[in-house]
Amino acid sequence: MDEDNKSDTSSNNSSFVDPNKSIYDVYIDIAPNEQQWKKDKVCHICKKKFGSKISLINEKKFRCKFCWRGTCGDCSKTRARHPDFDKPQRICNSCFQKSKENKISETYTYELNRARSDNDELQIQLESAKRENEMLIKEKEQLEEKLEQVQNDANYRVEEQQHQADTLKVKKEKIAKKYGKMRNKIQAAEEDRDGQYGSINVLKYEAESLKDALERDKAELEEARNIIAEKQAEKERLLRKLEEEEAPPVRENKTRKRGEKEEKLIDEIEAALNQIKEIKGENKSLTQELTELDTEISTIEEKTQKVQNDLDQGLTPQEPGVRSVRQSMVAEEEKKIKELKETVQEQQQKIERLKAEIQSSKTLNDREMSSADY
Repeated sequence: MDEDNKSDTSSNNSSFVDPNKSIYDVYIDIAPNEQQWKKDKVCHICKKKFGSKISLINEKKFRCKFCWRGTCGDCSKTRARHPDFDKPQRICNSCFQKSKENKISETYTYELNRARSDNDELQIQLESAKRENEMLIKEKEQLEEKLEQVQNDANYRVEEQQHQADTLKVKKEKIAKKYGKMRNKIQAAEEDRDGQYGSINVLKYEAESLKDALERDKAELEEARNIIAEKQAEKERLLRKLEEEEAPPVRENKTRKRGEKEEKLIDEIEAALNQIKEIKGENKSLTQELTELDTEISTIEEKTQKVQNDLDQGLTPQEPGVRSVRQSMVAEEEKKIKELKETVQEQQQKIERLKAEIQSSKTLNDREMSSADY
């Protein structure tokens, strides 16, 4: 042991490393048997023999203070801090290598544990990221479904709007056609209205003409009555004069003759008066018919005005067959006016005939009066 101590402290041993340059911490367990090195005959590393004398064959024996095995100088050049002595001690290459391996293993174990811890954290983060990714994927799928639904709704709305636009276009075309037909109907109705106004004006004019003719007939009838009254008065005057001037026998004879003539004349006058009375009745009936005709014309004017109002408002007449009804009404009124014209003409002819008869009776009476005077 002294030899080993001397060898440890010897500064001439070139195989020993300078302690100021290489001092290591060890990471191995210290061997419990400190006397093991004495039993070693060879270096437990390189297997060189130990001897008391240094030669080419024998090597000086040293001891490793960590494994307490015998070692040569070449295999124990390193010193390391011994935990029991608290100072640097010789360490064999095997213990040193094992210490380095333990150090590396410990370092790598620490790094590995830290890496495992980091890996666990990363795994946790990865799981969290996976869950988040799954949630994102799920949200993405939901958003894609919503987007698809929105796109489908948008496409449906577009198609529906397009369908509505097409429907409105068709309706617009139908309305345009209907408007064209209505415009043609309105134009035709306006033309028909103008024609009806013309017919109504003609009817009014003819009705006024009939009224004027009836008024003239009334005046002529009144004149005929006045003439008959004058003749009657003249007849009475002549009779009185004859009664005053003639002798009774002659007067009686003449009176008989005159009485017969007068009776005949009176009968004719009464017949004329009756005819005049009938003519008056017929004139009254004609006047009533003219009044009814005026009423009907007013009704036609009101209906025409109603149709005109509908046309001015851009509406078609609401009554079915208005045009045909108006035409038939106008035709009926024209027929009535024609019949009234014929009746008035007949009355005028009767009046002219009565005038002629009265004039003839007047002339005959004058002649008889003249012959009676002679």
